[in-house]
Amino acid sequence: LGYSIKEMLNWGQGEFFKTIHPEDKRKVIEFATKIENQDDANVQYYEARGIHRDGSTIWLEIYNKRIKFQYKPAFLVSYIDITEKKKAKEELRQSEEKYRFLFEKSTVSILLINTKGIIEDCNPALEKLIKYERSELIGKRYGRLPIVLPDYLPILLERLKKISNGEIIPSIDIQLRKKDDNLVWVNIDSSLVKMGDRTYIMVMGHDISDTKELEIKLKELNEMRKEFIDRASHELKTPITTVYGAYQLLDILYKDKFDPEQLELLEMAFSGTRRIRKLVDDLLDVSKMESKVFKLNKTKTNLGDLISNCVKEMRYFSNKRNHEIIIDLEPELYLNIDESRIELVLTNLISNAIKYTPSKGRINIKIKSDDKFAQIIIKDTGVGLTKKEIEGLFKKFSRISSPLKKDLDMDLGSTGLGLFISKEIIKLHEGEIWAESEGKGKGSTFTVKIPVN
Repeated sequence: LGYSIKEMLNWGQGEFFKTIHPEDKRKVIEFATKIENQDDANVQYYEARGIHRDGSTIWLEIYNKRIKFQYKPAFLVSYIDITEKKKAKEELRQSEEKYRFLFEKSTVSILLINTKGIIEDCNPALEKLIKYERSELIGKRYGRLPIVLPDYLPILLERLKKISNGEIIPSIDIQLRKKDDNLVWVNIDSSLVKMGDRTYIMVMGHDISDTKELEIKLKELNEMRKEFIDRASHELKTPITTVYGAYQLLDILYKDKFDPEQLELLEMAFSGTRRIRKLVDDLLDVSKMESKVFKLNKTKTNLGDLISNCVKEMRYFSNKRNHEIIIDLEPELYLNIDESRIELVLTNLISNAIKYTPSKGRINIKIKSDDKFAQIIIKDTGVGLTKKEIEGLFKKFSRISSPLKKDLDMDLGSTGLGLFISKEIIKLHEGEIWAESEGKGKGSTFTVKIPVN
């Protein structure tokens, strides 16, 4: 109460009541009167508010007992300051009220389970979701509920065990059986929560049936698309190979018997066939990659020789553009790679550099290596790339806008799949590929990074 013993001994009759909160004086007087009129010597207990000497309100536990003091009837009164206890209790009450309000009004389905797996509570949203009344769930074992499908039961029980041990686990998508026997897809997230001195497992569920159904349909459509591409590509490959072979035979045996106009028509047909052949090959590669059946055949390969051969094959096209190609290679660098697949990556990158670099431009090809990685850097003085183009560069059917497009005097073929396939091939080699550019008209740099060992 903040008063000294000396001060209290000097109090006059009734002055003690200044330490009692005005709203609790009646209660204190009633308790005192009750004790005074009782013959037993039992201790009386009650709680009341007091006024501290500094004017603040405090909560007190008060114990009263009738005694004899100096041969006269008296009261022995003990006080215990419970202000902090009372404050904590009130905060807990308010917190529980707030939680209860959120619990009842939440659109998220919530289930409270104790650490023994017994359901303690659920909210209206869960009742609505699974069509069971709260009274049908409370007190039941979580693992024995008919809403849980047998296939998911071991998974859910293992999750409960982990959560009870304090582990943080990711959410999971499962199907629940409603009371009307219909199934519903739910994403559930579980965590430990403390309420007072008790610990619960709180399971929160979101109805994702619409999203899941759409996801399943999209997956089915994607499988159908892949099957169609795979089948169509194989069906196209045979006649295209036949036409391609027939052209080569005509070119070898009868080229000198055709006049210039016939040769031009033949060359147009061959060019179109070559583009279709490349598209079919690319589509087949993409289909294999998406079906996870694309395999590498790795052998010990001299990387410098492989790059030199790719440059030689593209030299005809670069000469037509009067490009200067500068190569800086490491002659004895051997990597364990799929030679034909890395050759495809390099051909894609070099042909793009030629295609998008103006006449009399420069292309630098360099190898840098250390004990962990080898880097192939292809830098050109071409049309350059915007930030947006770089972001979508390695996606399927990506295109680069170029002012040179109308002036291209060669047909290098483009399916929009080359860089996507290149990235997937490099990923299968546990490497990286990326592009850099300072913007349009400032050239581009493509870097391929492959592990040495």
